[in-house]
Amino acid sequence: MKANILIFISSIFLFACTVSKSSRYDYTYLYDEDQKAIKPSFKVFHHQNDSSTLFFKLKSDDVLFGKLSNDSTLTARILCKYRVYHPEDQKTILDSTTMAFHSFGENSNQNILQSHFSFKLASGSIYPMELRFRDQYRDLNVVYYLWLDKRINGNEQFYLIRNEEEVIIDKQVNLSESIIIEKSPLLPEGLYTLYFSDYSYSMTPPPFAEPATERETLDYDSSRNIIFVDNKTRVENWSTINQLKCNSEDSLLPFYFYDYYPAFPDISEFNQMIEPLRYITTTKEYNQLKNAANIKREIDNFWLKIGGNAEKAEKMLRLYYKRVQMANEKFTSYKEGWKTDRGIIYIVYGQPTNIYKGISSETWVYGEENNILSIKFQFNRKADARTNNRFDLIRNPDFKNNWYRAVDQWRQGKVF
Repeated sequence: MKANILIFISSIFLFACTVSKSSRYDYTYLYDEDQKAIKPSFKVFHHQNDSSTLFFKLKSDDVLFGKLSNDSTLTARILCKYRVYHPEDQKTILDSTTMAFHSFGENSNQNILQSHFSFKLASGSIYPMELRFRDQYRDLNVVYYLWLDKRINGNEQFYLIRNEEEVIIDKQVNLSESIIIEKSPLLPEGLYTLYFSDYSYSMTPPPFAEPATERETLDYDSSRNIIFVDNKTRVENWSTINQLKCNSEDSLLPFYFYDYYPAFPDISEFNQMIEPLRYITTTKEYNQLKNAANIKREIDNFWLKIGGNAEKAEKMLRLYYKRVQMANEKFTSYKEGWKTDRGIIYIVYGQPTNIYKGISSETWVYGEENNILSIKFQFNRKADARTNNRFDLIRNPDFKNNWYRAVDQWRQGKVF
């Protein structure tokens, strides 16, 4: 998709009163591909002691382009309102502003809209931030929460990745050209080392099983010394997992970025279709797929077997990998989104009936909330130097029967 810039128009002070950050607000739109709502991705960069910048991007086809009176030009009109709260008293607002962003285009375009704004933020603490986006032509509001970690500890909010044209929001550098890494001037000068690894993390187990202990410290395959000039350095020839570490300050957290494969988060090759099928295959079926001489034929045969006919098999295949791609877009952390706790639930169960989201947790409800047959999954944010997008499922052996029923729905072709 082509990237367009959202034009910053104006800024006014707003939000005189406080708003309860209730997790009972329904966030179902977040992971619903069919619901057109603003669904930004965010990147925070702490570049000064008293201020920081928030970069964001969103898909143009999630925004309605309309016309003002006496104007034939189609524009997207977006209001962004933010509040930064006191780290110890989340009823106290430290900074609050409303900004307008405009972009020119058409509703049929599939572009990426990207922009940024700066805000006041003192060093030394972790702050909650509330963001409200409003699509003015749709008269639709959405709400997001972020943690702003401005402790001078080298976390990922003290680094920025750019290609030649734009900021890379999500740390996924699936690009053929070189990238520019920019470090905050608040971090030390001196020598840094970039470590490379092609290690692949395992997929998460079903929700009733305890996950295996994962390696947080890797044995890297190679390394290279990095020197920043004016707080910037150019990097080429990276690996799957890339760790940048300051040599002079052991107390600083390392910075990570990733390259899973060139087309990520899309599924572009048949061999990328095999592993995500593990959630609904038997061990025998999975091994046949892994060892197949003709991967495409083996995948087709699997979907034909559970779909019963070619038309239904194709519909099921498209639905399954649409969910895999959505998981990669929304849930990728230090491993691909389909391998994560939220990824496995989304792929097998689909779009939740309700999503309740706070700043540190998400609760997904399938079915009517007070119905004995409904099921709830709670995911809690876990601090992790490798990512700010890790949410771990509260696992429970009681999920076992429901899980196998959900898998059986796939295997009997009853997912529609």
